[in-house]
Amino acid sequence: MTIVAAYRYGSFAIVMSDFRITHQQGPEQIQYDACMKYAQLGPQMGMFFAGDVGYIQGLIKVLHTIKSQLTTENVIDDNGPLRQTLLAYSQGLKIEKKYFQAIGFLFDTQFEKNEIFMLEGSSGTSNLQVQKLKSGKCTIIGMGNKVPGLQNALTKLGRASTSYKKISNNRFNQIKHRMKKPSQRNLQWICKQEKYDQETAASILSNQLKKRVQNCGSAVYVALGISPFFVTSLIGKSGFYMQGGTVVDTLVTSDFDENGPVIGTEHAIELSWDTQDCALYWSDSVTSQRGKVQEIENYIMPSSPVQIGTNPMLHFDPSNFSAPTKDVYLMDQWVQKGGDEEHKYINRTLYKQSWLVKEGFFAPNPCIIAASVEKPPVELERYKRSGSHVLFISDILSKEFEGCVASHVFDHEWLQQYIMNYESFYQ
Repeated sequence: MTIVAAYRYGSFAIVMSDFRITHQQGPEQIQYDACMKYAQLGPQMGMFFAGDVGYIQGLIKVLHTIKSQLTTENVIDDNGPLRQTLLAYSQGLKIEKKYFQAIGFLFDTQFEKNEIFMLEGSSGTSNLQVQKLKSGKCTIIGMGNKVPGLQNALTKLGRASTSYKKISNNRFNQIKHRMKKPSQRNLQWICKQEKYDQETAASILSNQLKKRVQNCGSAVYVALGISPFFVTSLIGKSGFYMQGGTVVDTLVTSDFDENGPVIGTEHAIELSWDTQDCALYWSDSVTSQRGKVQEIENYIMPSSPVQIGTNPMLHFDPSNFSAPTKDVYLMDQWVQKGGDEEHKYINRTLYKQSWLVKEGFFAPNPCIIAASVEKPPVELERYKRSGSHVLFISDILSKEFEGCVASHVFDHEWLQQYIMNYESFYQ
């Protein structure tokens, strides 16, 4: 149970991975934020993994024996040494069926080129596939594809953030002015240089992944067995770099509070190398927890579970307002009281955030069930505050409410029959 998301564009790739690991102890699952699912296989090769740890550790041992035979030409060949050797190892395992997936890269430093590929297979079978990672597409292994729309969202954002930017006229004229002979060919070349660098594109993708998962509520981290912190790695033509550093989430307000917006908290997660212990550690500024991150090749189950805190990182957690199998209803209410009468208005948008029963967490994107603007507003002083609100509606009335509310957005008498906490934003 993990998530590895990789966006490839040409010879480059951006990889995001978590480090939570799940242990089955009888009927109970215990989760730790303690394992980096990455293995360095010499200076020119590396792999990110998802699947059974014991199976993967055995595969890594085999990979070390054949890495010198691998080239950018044969690494994705069905009859090449990579697939054939791993297939023979997997077929020979006499254990309960285990699965693995991997995203790997191999460099040819002499010619400054690479191959980026995906592997997946299962023990005791002939099921082992290897294929080139498609350019211009996000590939997700592990449990990440259970988050609805995640792959498409990262693909679209990846294409936008790694393509050439449209430069401003001022910027274009500045460059043109500095050129001695501004030919059409030279000007086209200039435009192609104006694009996001790889670190900026990686930051954009990483933030989208984090936000998309957060929107599912805190239940998603347990259900999918993923940590709330993702490590970003950059793959170039003949180089690999895993980023460390600190990620900070700052919540300025918390709209979903019956007392109105309040001062939020700053939540920092730091990933750093401990020179004395010669190991990677994460630290959580809110919970003051600190955990060691082991490489998967030599991973040993820790003596006590340590996890990164999730709730402080969430602006809104629908899990706090709903029991499982029950959807959550939300409303954004924006009250414009200032200015002339003609500029005053009230805007209301109502949403439903669905509980995904099979997956065990909320859908990442609430769907709009009603929206309306009242202009000029009636009895403006009765609207208590702007902001986002959770609507408390009983299970018995929820379907009826959902089906009829579009024609009753400002019918206060009707709304009070369904929304138990209506007086917290209108009186």
